[in-house]
Amino acid sequence: MAAFEILNSRHTTRKLDKKHEYERQYVVNNPTEGGGMADVIAAAPPLVTVDGKQLRIVDIDMGETDNFAWRVATVNWATKDSRKSKEATQPTETNDSEISFSIGGQTEQIQEAFAQTKYGPSAADLGNSINVQDDGSVSGIDIVVPKMTLTRVHYLPDSVVHPAYQIDLRRAVGKTNSDSFLGYEPGELLLLSVVGAKRGEEDWVVTFDFSVGKNKTGLTVAGISDISKQAHDYLWVQYEQEEETTAKRMKPIGVGVYVAKVYESANFGAILKI
Repeated sequence: MAAFEILNSRHTTRKLDKKHEYERQYVVNNPTEGGGMADVIAAAPPLVTVDGKQLRIVDIDMGETDNFAWRVATVNWATKDSRKSKEATQPTETNDSEISFSIGGQTEQIQEAFAQTKYGPSAADLGNSINVQDDGSVSGIDIVVPKMTLTRVHYLPDSVVHPAYQIDLRRAVGKTNSDSFLGYEPGELLLLSVVGAKRGEEDWVVTFDFSVGKNKTGLTVAGISDISKQAHDYLWVQYEQEEETTAKRMKPIGVGVYVAKVYESANFGAILKI
């Protein structure tokens, strides 16, 4: 007994979300449904590849013909995350990924405004310094600045998520990207956390959270220009005090702007493998 593929019966459905489907039909020379099913399973490949996505058998439909000795079978293949797939515990495939982001606000202390207007004939000329005390010290103010968190979920094969890889991830947390990564310039991504969970015997679900910032160049702070800083560097100003002639009080004079690198960097592309 055997199953024979029907000529020109192959049909492929390619979908934009890559949840492709594939179909073949067979005639089976076997009078019993169980025997016919076994013959079809033996004849049909368990896996087929469509546009680089691996599809597996998700359904076999057996039907009768006018000849008792012959049956016709329709075999369907689909990706794990297709609606036709019965593997509900495996909604996505190995090497797939999911991306989300969140944008909100966080407070940041600044000591200098980008512009400041004084009012009153006896008001001291304090430049752009904010909340200057009588002794000339600058208290600054907390403002709301954008905060963006990027979350990427990757389904990595078991061969990648080995103990040495997990140790490398631990060392990468709290570091910024040393090279261009995921479309961001060096220094714009700060790795906040990595969470991994084993999924069956095939792969791992690994979630990466990044804080996203913006590198800046050509800044002017406290009258000092041509300042550059990467997104997660810390900028601070050193002041000296001198007497302000109009109000007869001390005022701050910026004598130095410092950009402190407080995070080490790492090659995310080589380490994270995403």
